[in-house]
Amino acid sequence: MSQHQAFKQRVHLAQEIDRIGHLLVTRWERPLAAHLLSLILRLEDMVREQDLNEITGEIQTLSRLLQGWIQQPQTAPSENERYNRLRHHLGLVSQLGMMERKDGLPEIDYDALLGGGLVTLYLWLPQDVDATPLIQQLSCYGIHAKVIQQAAKLAQALQDKAPEAVVAFTEFAANDPILLLAPTISSICPLILTSPLHDFQARLAAVRAGAGSLLDWPLQAHQLIDQLSFSDLGEKREPLRVLIVEDMESLAGLYSSVLNAQGWKPARRPSRNGYWT
Repeated sequence: MSQHQAFKQRVHLAQEIDRIGHLLVTRWERPLAAHLLSLILRLEDMVREQDLNEITGEIQTLSRLLQGWIQQPQTAPSENERYNRLRHHLGLVSQLGMMERKDGLPEIDYDALLGGGLVTLYLWLPQDVDATPLIQQLSCYGIHAKVIQQAAKLAQALQDKAPEAVVAFTEFAANDPILLLAPTISSICPLILTSPLHDFQARLAAVRAGAGSLLDWPLQAHQLIDQLSFSDLGEKREPLRVLIVEDMESLAGLYSSVLNAQGWKPARRPSRNGYWT
């Protein structure tokens, strides 16, 4: 078997692991877990044959995790364990399994291999962050990620070519350039924010910035892939509306003024029975 054929088989197996694994993340079924474990062990044998020793450690971590759960017939992993531990290791294994070796393998047409057109993302990340691992992981899914770290260059890039999305780090500072550019970005393409802050104020700020999602920081490739694959980031929604029901006009006016100050557009009018809405 040629290196190219071996690579294609490994990618196919890694994609199947990713597919079955995500089913297991959403619902725990012991037979499904056993099937996933068998696929992972096949991948471990395959990478050993191809001398990909740098991948085996993460594969073994995932296989041990599944074996531990399967060997406890009276209990099942919690939803939190599946959505955190399982999805984390699953994302790493599937990404590493699909990663191309750089020691003489032929260039692979990811567009044809992964069954979709190439996707472009613009990344706005802190200047001291090495984005190379993230870019390599995203490339396994046919995603071309370009790091841009100057507001003027990002604005120009948006005018030159609209990406699938802009993925931007923020700590929601008042003078953050990405927040100043957010209205322009969201008018052109979806905006995905990533931040170490996830309290109510941060989430509210993300919504006001027009972001379609707020992801954890450090940014995990599998979380970003989930957003791009399964969300409706590009879908235009009608603005949320608030209906105030109050029998005192003064209170209805107070509620309206508070909501107006926060950017909401409440509706209030007298009804037939004299109440204000």
